[in-house]
Amino acid sequence: MAGKRGLAEQIRVGLEEVQTVQKVQSKTLDPLEQLLFRKTVRQHVKEFGALFATIFLAISAFLIWRQTAPYWTIALLLLSTAMVYGAYAAPRALHPVWKGWMKFAEALGVLVTSLILFTAWSLIVIPMALLLRIIGKRVMDCTYKAPVGSYWEEREPGKDDFKLLERQY
Repeated sequence: MAGKRGLAEQIRVGLEEVQTVQKVQSKTLDPLEQLLFRKTVRQHVKEFGALFATIFLAISAFLIWRQTAPYWTIALLLLSTAMVYGAYAAPRALHPVWKGWMKFAEALGVLVTSLILFTAWSLIVIPMALLLRIIGKRVMDCTYKAPVGSYWEEREPGKDDFKLLERQY
């Protein structure tokens, strides 16, 4: 029933075509012209430079408003100018900085994700499990049934159609 309409085959062939196009693009294109999340790396570098220039301008504006650290203010203004210049006039020079920032961001993402998951587990899942154990509620059938050959739970035949994957909501 699942293979009659060929949706699984269409998905597999489509994924293979995308992978082939990406391999060809990565071999023939300039590193700044490669696609990353549907944008060129050059566009990502421009956005990176503009964002950090804006951040440095905001910090320098705050320092000017507080009338403190004139050397830091000048340094941040110069750094902001360098980021804008690097992003739009010389993205090749800013590309290594962007790559380094992306590696740092990936490591930071792993750390923050682990912290959030640990916090959620500690504050939600563990207390909920303890509460269910105290009141004696079982949410999953974990009993051992000796004569059965498999613990597989059969589902309704109407749910075996791959077309259901296309309309998930």
